[in-house]
Amino acid sequence: MPHKPKFVELHRRNFKGRIVPIENMFKKIKIKLENKLARLYPSKDSGESAIDRYMVNWNGRYRSALNPTFYRITSLVLLLPVISLYFLSPASARTSLVLTYLLMISQVLYLGMRSRSRSNTTLTIYILVSQFALIGHAVSFRLIMNGSLDLENSMIICAMYTTMGFLFIILAPVYNGLALALAMEHLALAYFSWGPSHPDSRTLSWMLILLSFDSFAVGFHILNYQRMRRHAALELSAHELQIQNERLRVESIEKDMRLAQQIQDSLSPKSDTISSGRTTVRFFHRRYDILGGDWMGARMLTNGDLVLAVADVSGKGIAASIVAQAIHTLWVQALVQEAFDAEKWLNDVNNTLIMMGHTELHTATIGLAILTEHRVTYYSCGHVPLFLMKKTNNTTEYVPLLSRGNLVGFTNELDLKPLSAAWDQDGTDSILLGTDGIFDRGARTKIAKINDLLKAIEACGSAALNNDDVRDDKLLIWVKRAA
Repeated sequence: MPHKPKFVELHRRNFKGRIVPIENMFKKIKIKLENKLARLYPSKDSGESAIDRYMVNWNGRYRSALNPTFYRITSLVLLLPVISLYFLSPASARTSLVLTYLLMISQVLYLGMRSRSRSNTTLTIYILVSQFALIGHAVSFRLIMNGSLDLENSMIICAMYTTMGFLFIILAPVYNGLALALAMEHLALAYFSWGPSHPDSRTLSWMLILLSFDSFAVGFHILNYQRMRRHAALELSAHELQIQNERLRVESIEKDMRLAQQIQDSLSPKSDTISSGRTTVRFFHRRYDILGGDWMGARMLTNGDLVLAVADVSGKGIAASIVAQAIHTLWVQALVQEAFDAEKWLNDVNNTLIMMGHTELHTATIGLAILTEHRVTYYSCGHVPLFLMKKTNNTTEYVPLLSRGNLVGFTNELDLKPLSAAWDQDGTDSILLGTDGIFDRGARTKIAKINDLLKAIEACGSAALNNDDVRDDKLLIWVKRAA
């Protein structure tokens, strides 16, 4: 690639060296102007300051919602007077009028690019545009009035200046005293533009006309400001009432959830421990949320056999807890019967869930164990296996009973294939029956994990279940043979 000539590079550096100080100067002017405006229009800390802050946010949302197309159209509308003034305005004021409108267009375009700018920046741009318009028209007015014009042209010029000030006063942002300051500046510049060479009567008439127009504009601005304050106050009150209603609704839901949690807690066995002559049964339960879909039940038959059941409903929250309540209801209904038929009860649960789920499936896994003095029989409806804990030669082994069966609530017929094993020999010490929140990998659950969990349970009880990182309800029944 060929090198640039030295004089081109030198010219570029000189041009950049002249531009950078100008940019820095405009930045300093902008910062000083914003600081002065912040002191002139401070935010209130007492009285109706909440309404004032709400109005500022309200106006900010309105400005940020304006589409950039709005600013482009406004710039095009302002560009039309530039073209017409260049060809039709008097030569004495042509340059000043065209420059005035070009400066106004530049500020509108900048506001469009910074449509989400801070309030102080927006106020700064508005004041700059108003000053460009008022001062530029006043200077042009003075130049034209110093020339020889007929009455018709004078009336057009006066109407043009009057309308410009009137619009800027009405459209002033809702900040304290800004509209009044613009009105006073408009009157002062009008006297400068009119010039002292006219008779006192005509000057007085001209000033009275401007005073009436500007007074009306200031009054309209104040009334509009008060109307906006009332609307802002009403909207703020409605917003606060909505928040209060939402808070009360959430509190009511939380109260109902706590009540539902208390009811669900009552579904668990009455005691955390059941002891008989040959076994000790301990129950551990931790929910992932306020309501859960895990359920467990236990009963001692008249012949001394022990029946243990756990269920893990598909899903979480309120829906799962309702299905768990239905399973518990069937369990309570079976308690009044002296004998317990495991397959009949499981089929009753399956039929009930199918009838409940005629529009939507309600399924669950169930593990049911019947413990006699010498054997354990395990029924599984899609549930994780039951583990036999054996200790031999100072080593611990967990033997899973992989009983087969499909989910309850899924098909009309349960394919149950229970397994039975002896648990009074080969050093079998305990039986573990839980949900997938405990045995998250089923029969492949690591021995070290189970050992660590049982040690933590021995030390902390059910609180040890909180240490597991599985994001699910956790339920465990630990049956330990009496020494």
